[in-house]
Amino acid sequence: MINLIKSQIFLNESWIKPKTLLNLRWLAITGQGVAIAITELILNLTFNVQACLTIILFSCIVNLGSSIYFRTQKRLTAFKTFLFLSFDLIQISLLLFFAGGISNPFSMLIIVPAIVSASSLPIIYFITLGIMTLLSILLLSVKYFPIIDTSGDILKPPEILLVGFSASLMITVTFLGSYARRIFLDNSNMNKALQATQVALERERKLTALTGVVAALGHELGSPLAT
Repeated sequence: MINLIKSQIFLNESWIKPKTLLNLRWLAITGQGVAIAITELILNLTFNVQACLTIILFSCIVNLGSSIYFRTQKRLTAFKTFLFLSFDLIQISLLLFFAGGISNPFSMLIIVPAIVSASSLPIIYFITLGIMTLLSILLLSVKYFPIIDTSGDILKPPEILLVGFSASLMITVTFLGSYARRIFLDNSNMNKALQATQVALERERKLTALTGVVAALGHELGSPLAT
């Protein structure tokens, strides 16, 4: 029983390709670099740029290593996909920590890993990533390095709006994740039903073909005997 549970958790294959996650991470890294460059060079806002660039550089190294490690794999196991998404969640959380926390306009991206897990991974991984996301939102609401404008003022929305936005992110993770999970389960059940129908139709086709062969063979044998 324990071995069965372990196989269900660690060895199940997800439908996600390594190349898909790697390309999406490269896209995210590019977007993060562009956002930091615009914020620093054009908008002249002050935040912990060095820490953010270090995090992005580390992400590049991890992605390059992952590209080499997964180059021969066509599909990821559920556990490896979970590790991918966990790293992405931690990376975006650290960037937000050094760049304004939840008040950062890009903070909504923190919910993406949990939503992806809801539509592709076993329920245990979805719940784990959901809890990690909620804790990250809660932490980033109270602890972060602020963004300072050219006049030296901290860019921060009113406290009531910050609390409301944090609450809305938590609700979005819970509701949208559950909704995506429900749709994923419905699609999975439909696919299983279609596969069962295809197997039954294929079996029926083989039986029909076999019946035709037997009938033809009987006819061929019956004709000489009748003569």
